[in-house]
Amino acid sequence: MTTLQEFLLSPSRDVPAEVVLEGIFVISRGQAYLACSFDEKDDLTKAVALDYEQSKALLLSKVPAYGGGPYLYCDQAVIEGTVVPAQDSNAPRFKFHEIASFALTRRNHRFQVLP
Repeated sequence: MTTLQEFLLSPSRDVPAEVVLEGIFVISRGQAYLACSFDEKDDLTKAVALDYEQSKALLLSKVPAYGGGPYLYCDQAVIEGTVVPAQDSNAPRFKFHEIASFALTRRNHRFQVLP
């Protein structure tokens, strides 16, 4: 398992790549992504995107959302999947193309989102 920060800073990073990344999973303002830390949760230059519509539907069926505020989800997560370059020029630079497993942790309770 690699932290997202380690992945982003790796000079030998090749993509597409199958990875297991640890970070902070965020759904906010119509975007879903894995951020490096709680402090950097709004910095999309240090994030890997996920499909917003798929992520939102999947998470709402498995994990209670936060109520009131800008974040639907903002929790520790481990995601295993294939990371590819993002197609648009906006941040984030990378996105998950396929996800094999996804676990989210909130207040010491682990939710197995996928598989």
